[in-house]
Amino acid sequence: MISIIIPAYNYARFLPSAINSILQQNINDVEIIICDDCSTDETQSISETYANADSRITYVRNEINLGATGNINQGIKRASGDYVVLLGADDMLVPNSLQKLKDVLDQHPECGFVFGRYTMLTEDERSIPLQHPGWLTQDYFASRDELPELLKFDCYINIGASMFRRNILGSEDFFDTKLSAFDTERFFRATDWDKVMNLSLKGVQSAFINSEISIFRLHNQQASSGDRYGRSGLAFFEHSVLLEKYFTAENVDRLLPHLADIIRLYQSKFEFFVQNALPEFEYRKSLAEQRANQLLSHIEKVISQSAPQTKQHFTETDISSSLHDPIDPNQPFFSIILTTYNRPHLAVNALQSIASQTYKNFEIIMVNDGGPAQENLLEWLCKDLNITYVRQPNRGVAAARNLALRLARGQYVVYLDDDDLMYTHHLARLHHEACRNPGALVFGNAHFITEQVNFGLREDQRKSMMACKKFDFNRLQITNYIPINALAHPLLAIEKVGGFDESLASHEDWDLLIRLSRTIPFVHFNDTTVQVRRRLGNGQEYDSRTVQAWQNMKHDFEIIYGRYSDMGIQEVIDARRKVLAADHPTAAGLNFN
Repeated sequence: MISIIIPAYNYARFLPSAINSILQQNINDVEIIICDDCSTDETQSISETYANADSRITYVRNEINLGATGNINQGIKRASGDYVVLLGADDMLVPNSLQKLKDVLDQHPECGFVFGRYTMLTEDERSIPLQHPGWLTQDYFASRDELPELLKFDCYINIGASMFRRNILGSEDFFDTKLSAFDTERFFRATDWDKVMNLSLKGVQSAFINSEISIFRLHNQQASSGDRYGRSGLAFFEHSVLLEKYFTAENVDRLLPHLADIIRLYQSKFEFFVQNALPEFEYRKSLAEQRANQLLSHIEKVISQSAPQTKQHFTETDISSSLHDPIDPNQPFFSIILTTYNRPHLAVNALQSIASQTYKNFEIIMVNDGGPAQENLLEWLCKDLNITYVRQPNRGVAAARNLALRLARGQYVVYLDDDDLMYTHHLARLHHEACRNPGALVFGNAHFITEQVNFGLREDQRKSMMACKKFDFNRLQITNYIPINALAHPLLAIEKVGGFDESLASHEDWDLLIRLSRTIPFVHFNDTTVQVRRRLGNGQEYDSRTVQAWQNMKHDFEIIYGRYSDMGIQEVIDARRKVLAADHPTAAGLNFN
């Protein structure tokens, strides 16, 4: 027999559809238990009408309101069938879905539960098909380790589209009532996620059928409204609780091969909340940052207990002595300087783009500018890369790059920000051009990508070209048009001109390029080899450091113009005058095409 539990609270207008979707299944050996959590609408009368008409239906009304989790727990304990299904009072089963689920469990005794797909139904009865990234395109039976997959893809197993063997549930509560993200907030939306991860942790095998099982309504009465859930911070904080619960030393071997994707999903929840927080939850942003740092430190600690120390790790105090070490005769051609701050899931993508380069003679110097600890994460993300990792207190990108320049051993220096990406031929093309033009700074074109990060997925919104026909010395003395990530320059040139100016709030890369342009040749090649990426946040503003310093841009231009002579070049003189006369440099009306 199949026991179907319907927890109900003030969903009288939806309840008949839920009950009818069960009664219309082509299977009769069922019991339906409606658990009314003290509804104040017509739930009781509707339920009693159905119960009086069909002996398979039992109506139970709680003496006190237990809340959604408590109501579900007591309802499932009332089940007497071999199999258990949980169906929301506002949801429905697809015809023949119970038989499909039962057949799988009958035929695969090794599986403790089975789940399928579901779709959404709007209030105006529009169907919204779903394709969750965690769903595979074929059925499977006891062949997938769901624990790491659930931490990679979020909760793709919906309890309302599942069937469980009752004997795997035991006598304990179905949902863990001890979980809490805040003392004043019930742990509700992520209870499904916790349940299926807990079953996987216990070794309960799953099955998946690539078929639609349930229909879930979208309406304004839902306690688990997706938008508010994310924008209140609950999605992030509940995720933090579960990641801390399951990322343990006992589970580390199962989770480490998937670490990059696990961190990416977690960081995306953090960024979504910070960028889209509802006004009444703005105060939680600082709490979210503290929680993220705490959680990443927890992961770091777990990994450090089981990971061998193989990479070089430095603190600032180590660097002075390391500079006196003899230079490796097998000097790499490129030193890639990767700076990162508080964006580990994006830095993972940047590192992956480096690892995918077709030209391999390089070293990576990664500087963590005061963000969450990432040392032991690199043990697993960068096993096959020649990487030196440096962690310093937060001092800004200029200081981070200068620190890396002091450690660099390559003939040429290449830069990459943690949110940008290299195309696979980037280093190969830079190597080719550097060999053709020894001693020169060589640079190509870039794609400028505007993106949004939604629940871990980087979604491109717009793409444009950052390109020029040739190097224009005069143009560079007026404004910067060369992305720092699109170039390579000789390391020895830094000894001549110095490093990045750490006193500048922004445009420190332009400041360096002006000095280099007056010392060594610049050569442009017409090939697009990198992506410069910027994210849109709430209100559609960019989140990059340069754009955040937008209001101070004119002041930076004044400083740079004051430092570097116009050299008596009339084009430079006239253009600089227009820039300084404008309210903002971008309003100067200059055409550099």
